[in-house]
Amino acid sequence: MNWKYNLGLKFKDIAQKNSNKLAIIIDNKRYNYKYLENKSFKVSKYFMNNLKLRPGDVVALDSTKCIATYIFLIACLRIGVAYVFIDPDNPKVRINKILKSVKPKFFFSKEQKKSNNYSNFVKTVSFKKIISFLNKGKPNIKKDFPSFPSTNIAYIMFTSGSTGEPKGAAISHNNLLNFISWSQEEYAIKSSDKISNLNPLHFDNSVFDIYATLFNGACLVPFASNELIDTKNLLKKIIKNKINIWFSVPSLLVLILNFKSFNKKSFPYLKKIIFGGEGFPKAKLKELYDTCKTKKVELFNVYGPTECTCICSSYKINSRDFVGKEMKRFAPFGKKMTKNFFYIIHKPKKYKKNSIGELLLGGDNVGKGYFNNKNETNKKFIQNPNHNNFKDIVYCTGDMVYKDKNNKNIYFSNRKDDQIKYLGHRIELGEIQQNLNKIKEIKESFVEFRKNNINSGGEILCWLSHSSSLKIIKNKVFKLLPKHMVPGKFIEVLKLPKNNNGKVDRNKLKKLKI
Repeated sequence: MNWKYNLGLKFKDIAQKNSNKLAIIIDNKRYNYKYLENKSFKVSKYFMNNLKLRPGDVVALDSTKCIATYIFLIACLRIGVAYVFIDPDNPKVRINKILKSVKPKFFFSKEQKKSNNYSNFVKTVSFKKIISFLNKGKPNIKKDFPSFPSTNIAYIMFTSGSTGEPKGAAISHNNLLNFISWSQEEYAIKSSDKISNLNPLHFDNSVFDIYATLFNGACLVPFASNELIDTKNLLKKIIKNKINIWFSVPSLLVLILNFKSFNKKSFPYLKKIIFGGEGFPKAKLKELYDTCKTKKVELFNVYGPTECTCICSSYKINSRDFVGKEMKRFAPFGKKMTKNFFYIIHKPKKYKKNSIGELLLGGDNVGKGYFNNKNETNKKFIQNPNHNNFKDIVYCTGDMVYKDKNNKNIYFSNRKDDQIKYLGHRIELGEIQQNLNKIKEIKESFVEFRKNNINSGGEILCWLSHSSSLKIIKNKVFKLLPKHMVPGKFIEVLKLPKNNNGKVDRNKLKKLKI
C-alpha cells in the first residue's frame, strides 16, 4: 500500500465512485456522497486556512450524532488532523481529564454554550458557526491539501484506566485502511447496503459503523441514544430504512428479546447481525439464533480491544454453539484472529500446568499506543515474548483465553485484572475506586462486579461507610463518573470486613445482605 495513501484520499475515491448514492440517513434527511464530499472539502479548507490546523494536530469533536459531526470527522481525516470524540453527557471532571491529556487545538461542538462550561482551557467553535460562514460563499482556497503518511494518527479513543485516569488509544490511518478492506471482505459490504449506527460515537464499536460503511460506499443510519430505549420504535426505524447489517452490543439485543420485540416478521431486510463488546448470554443468543435462522439472518460474534482497531476476530454462529458444554460458555472468538493479526496465548508460570494464558495480539492493526502516556503504553505494548530478533510489538489484552483441543476454537476464560465489561463498556474497577476515594464523606469503600450467571450478567456494587447522607454521596459520584460506571447498588456498612492482611475480605462481603 502507498505509504502516502490515507483516509482522506480513500474517502475521495469512494465518494467519486458513489457520488449520487445515499451516504447517510439522519434526522429524517438523506445525504448522498456528493454532498458529504463537497461539505467536508469546504470544512477542511476552513480548518487549514482559517484555523491553521496542520497534520499531527488534534481536535475534539462533540459526539452528538448530527450530519455536521460526520462532515467534520471526514474533514479532519482529509488533512491529517486526529480527532477525539467527547461525550457531552460525561461529567465535567472526566471531560477535562481527556482534554488535558490530548491538548486539542479546538473543540468543535454542536452546542457551544454547553461545551464552554467544561472546556475553559480549549477554544470552542460551534459546528453552526463554521457551516454558516461557509454557506456565505466559497472557501478561501490558498493551499493544496497536505501530504502526510498513513502512519499518522486518525483518532484517539478513550478507555477506562485503573489509575483513575482514562487512557487514549491512538489508531492510525493505516490501521483503519486495513480494517476497511477486511470489513468489506468479511461481510461482503456493497454500496446497496444500509448499516446501523446504534453505537455511541465515543464508544469503539462505532468505528465499525463509520469506517465499514462510509469508506466502503454503503449507507449509514445513525440512531440517537433516546431511540434505543423504545425497542418497538427502534425496530420500526430499522425496517423503515431497510437496514440489512446490524452491529451492537449484546445488551441491546437482550433488551429487545426481553421485551419480545423480535419475531420472525422483524427481519424483512436484515441479512447480518454482528455483536461484540461483551459476552452474549447463551440462552438469549440461542433465542435470537432460533428466531433468525428461519429468515437466514447470519449472526457474528466479534472481539477486539479498543487498542487494536475495534475488531480482531469474527466468528459466525452456528447450531453447534448450542450443544452440550457449549451452552455453559460464551461464543468463541473462532479458530484464529482476522488477517491483520497474529496472536499468542502467553502462559505465565502459574498457568503453565493448564491451557489458559493471556491473549497477546500483534500485526498491522495493533494501534500506536496510548496518546501522551508513555508509562501505560510501555506496560501494555511490549516486545513479542517469543523472540528478541527484531522489534515486534504485541498488545497485552489482559484477557485470559484457551484453545479447545477438540474444535480448535479460542474461548474467553477470565480477566487477569479487575477490568470488567458492562453494557458493552470496558470499565476498570480501579477508576471507580479512585474517584470514590476523592469524596471526603466516604470513610472507606470497596467496589466489585458481582456476576449472577452466564445467562444474566451482573452489576457493579459499592460497599461503603460514610459520614453523610447517601443521596449527597450519589450526587457527587455522578459528578465524577460517567453513568455506565456509577455502581448500580450502594450498600451501607458501619465497617468493611478485613482479613489478616488488612485487605477487604471478599468472602465475608458475600455473606452480607444486599
